[in-house]
Amino acid sequence: MKTNNNKAFTLIEVVLTVAILSMLMFIVYSLFSMSSKPHAIVTREYVLQSNVRLASQKLTSLIKKSTAIFAYKDVEPIFAQDIFPESGGSNELILIDETFVNNSPKKTELIAAMDKYKGWSFIALGSGGRELREFVYHKNPATGKGYYTLQRILEKQSIGTSDIVYEIEYKKKNPYTEDNLLEYSLTGKLSGGASGSEPINIKSEVEALSTLQVVDKGDYTKRATALFYRTEERPMGVDAEAAVAMVLDISGSMGDDMGGNSGGSNNPNAPNASRISILRQKAGDLVDKMSSLENINVSLIPFSNSSNLPNVWKNYKYNGVTKDPKAWKNAKNDNGELNDLIGKLVSTNGTNVGDGIRRAYYRFNGYGKQDANKYMILLMDGVPTFGSVHKASRDRPGFSNYVGDIRIHNGENYYYDGRFWFLGYTYYYLRYYNIEFVTSDIEISESEYSYDGSRRPDGRYAGRGNASDDYISKDYITEMAKKLGDIKNSKGEKNLKVYVIGFSNVSEERAELDFIKGELAKYTKEVTAYEVTDAEGLETVFTGINQIILDDLWHITGPKE
Repeated sequence: MKTNNNKAFTLIEVVLTVAILSMLMFIVYSLFSMSSKPHAIVTREYVLQSNVRLASQKLTSLIKKSTAIFAYKDVEPIFAQDIFPESGGSNELILIDETFVNNSPKKTELIAAMDKYKGWSFIALGSGGRELREFVYHKNPATGKGYYTLQRILEKQSIGTSDIVYEIEYKKKNPYTEDNLLEYSLTGKLSGGASGSEPINIKSEVEALSTLQVVDKGDYTKRATALFYRTEERPMGVDAEAAVAMVLDISGSMGDDMGGNSGGSNNPNAPNASRISILRQKAGDLVDKMSSLENINVSLIPFSNSSNLPNVWKNYKYNGVTKDPKAWKNAKNDNGELNDLIGKLVSTNGTNVGDGIRRAYYRFNGYGKQDANKYMILLMDGVPTFGSVHKASRDRPGFSNYVGDIRIHNGENYYYDGRFWFLGYTYYYLRYYNIEFVTSDIEISESEYSYDGSRRPDGRYAGRGNASDDYISKDYITEMAKKLGDIKNSKGEKNLKVYVIGFSNVSEERAELDFIKGELAKYTKEVTAYEVTDAEGLETVFTGINQIILDDLWHITGPKE
């Protein structure tokens, strides 16, 4: 008997075989499909990356070499419109001169826009973000007329049916001590959100090596999208000038450390560094910062019992040549001399703040240019203890009851000055009256006034010596602050900014900073007060003040908004 071993496929086996074959066919199809799709995506991304990187290289190079940079929220609309002919290539320049303007259908608008940005080159997006345009300003030496050349950094370009669209933002994101860093973000993408293509973005922070500052006109509501720049050596007008009076306390307490301990170290980097050593170092650094421009002039005015020329500056010579320490010095050209003068300062005697203000007033009054920006930096480490007088009287009425440092009697202040035994305790107080302050530009006598009521034409310093008082040391500040009100520009506007620095870590020594700020604010353009408790804080304040000065100078010739 013969056995039949032939077997047929069961239904389940047929179903499984068909399912497996279907899966294999799907995988093969998918692989073929996927191999063609990435090719298109990669092509688009490559073009986007190439364009964005090209523009980024241009921006980075331009920022590094510019001597002035202003980032604005927008550019005049005429420069973003399609009124300019298509270029034959990215290197072709389009001349936007008088002939071009006269033939333009938007002549009036173009003339106004070009006049607004006269002297400034700029980069801005155009044609709805489809171009990145650079307008370079030129001046015809023969006619003196300005004109622009236009070059497309990025031209209009399409991939398939989609246009490439660009977005750009500039942002000044600097640490407080630096002002030449600019961050920009450049994005390229396809219009309509082409399937499978992600936007390409480059974000970079660039140090503008040749510029003094970067000005960002954008804010949180709208970031800056247009970059204005200049590349000439000195991009500001000849009238942009600053006069800076540095009124510096060199009283005896400046020899203490920041905590008020006597015998501070002469090494500014020591833990117990004296205030005067820190001042010498940081004031020298400030002068170095200001030397970045040729048009900042500095007057050094140290004060203690008076603002007379300090002994260490008398018969002063620099490099063997006799010099006048009281003369205005150019921060750049006279940098070595200014640092040498600062380095010679030593601490001594009392604190006559009003006399430092008096001297500053006359230095400003004798400055050559009325419209120069004027600044006074007043640094003091303690309370004002003296004022300068031609005459004054003082008496010591006694009272039977001690009520504190100051006693008001018949509407007048009396300052405690000791106690004596006579039939019990009797307390004596000081009263000043019959006072005539020194307000003219003289060197006062280096001796204390005797309070006998007689007039000394050459002046004397007067006051309590170890504390302030309402009659002499504080009233003298008020009297001299009034004089500062005469410092005005040719338009009759107040023209003096004041920075008052309380340089101490002892609260009692900073107590009257608000009084001084308040009196100066009544008569000057602007007053800012700082409480500085260490070397790092003084450097930060000085750096900030220097930046304010630079901002004021550069804003004179910034592009119109």
